[in-house]
Amino acid sequence: MTNISCKTVDSCRKTRVKSTISALTKLQAIIIVAIIIVAGVAGGLLYYTTQQQAMKKPFKIGAMFPFTGPYGTQAIEQKNAFLLAIEEINKEGGILGRPVEAVIYDDQLKVDIAVSLAHKLVEVDQVDILFGTLSASSAYAVHEEAKKLNKIYVSGCLMYSDGFVKEKMAGSGTIAIVGHAWNLGYIDAAFVAEHLPEVKTVYLVIPAYTFGYDTRDGFLEGLKQFAPHIKVLGVVEAPVGAADFTPYLSKVLEAKPDLVFISQAGHDLGTILKQAYELGIQKKMKIINPWSWIKELAPLPPEATEGVYFTMWYYWNAPHPGIQEYAKKYMDKYGEPPDNFGGLVYVATKEIARLINLMGTTDPKKLEETMLKHRNFNTMKGPAYWRDDHQPVMENYVFILKGKPAEKRINKWDVAEVVAVYGGEKYLKPLSLEGY
Repeated sequence: MTNISCKTVDSCRKTRVKSTISALTKLQAIIIVAIIIVAGVAGGLLYYTTQQQAMKKPFKIGAMFPFTGPYGTQAIEQKNAFLLAIEEINKEGGILGRPVEAVIYDDQLKVDIAVSLAHKLVEVDQVDILFGTLSASSAYAVHEEAKKLNKIYVSGCLMYSDGFVKEKMAGSGTIAIVGHAWNLGYIDAAFVAEHLPEVKTVYLVIPAYTFGYDTRDGFLEGLKQFAPHIKVLGVVEAPVGAADFTPYLSKVLEAKPDLVFISQAGHDLGTILKQAYELGIQKKMKIINPWSWIKELAPLPPEATEGVYFTMWYYWNAPHPGIQEYAKKYMDKYGEPPDNFGGLVYVATKEIARLINLMGTTDPKKLEETMLKHRNFNTMKGPAYWRDDHQPVMENYVFILKGKPAEKRINKWDVAEVVAVYGGEKYLKPLSLEGY
């Protein structure tokens, strides 16, 4: 497929590139795929369309990812995995027998823009279902808006945990393949209790928004359940996109905990780890992060990540055949290993195709019935099944990794090694706390 590069938004407006992908099928059919990129929509929003020319009306999936902002690297990862999954779905016959077309916008990591785009995708682009976002707040807002728009919504990230309570989730057309961030904090607390017996005191540095609050709440609840003897010395909130985290890290140094729980994500994770290293924190205490991405860790000095514990839903070099197979497909297509967000978006895209094909319709009111009737499904990480709150229970839900020293890395992406795997109902927020 032809790569497209535009130096400016204006130069993209008139760009129309056609590329052809040949795929040998049992019918010896040739599928022609056109990629159209038009930019400059609604104040700089990007508009991508991947359209398979066929006799049948395309099945449109309307997606939004934050190409603009601190999570831009992960947005590209989401988009790449999304298109890879769609390519495979089309080779398998599409959705409801129709070729799949993707319409993608940049939501700029802003809730109001995400909500506005949901309406544009439905009312103007006339998509069949909604997909995406990369912010817990945006995902929750789109989830609520999708109910009003009477559309299925597939979350492309960790959604705000309050969105999973029965009164807000039951009967909706939303699925969330990765659940919510409360689970991640809870699992990290379990790991600390089970694998780091020397830890007696902890300090938390969290981003001041929904994701940070969910990880905080899960971690603190996990400590109560698994390690009530561990004392919390303090919690400090830092703004998203901060250039300087030293005022918050200074509080950590003053408190002198055995472990610091740092739940920054995206570019902020790289920034805070680099500044922590410069302050010597890695040598004075243990660090654990509940949501990590190799694309942010690889550029850092190896000393900044060595010995640090990272939590990932997907890790390209984890010892699992399905993970290795997906990593190869992604690397063959894009030239570098897939990351956390790409892995979950790929699985989510394939799973919603399975569910809609089973339903035979895109009626969101029928999604829950079908999902719960056909709970069991397979992922590249192993078997999974849907819970009543529209998040899956996975055999291998997350991996806990430990940062490798430079001399043990096989390449620049080999930043850590898997030291533990967590999965099963035990490590998810109890349904009883969500009103079920």
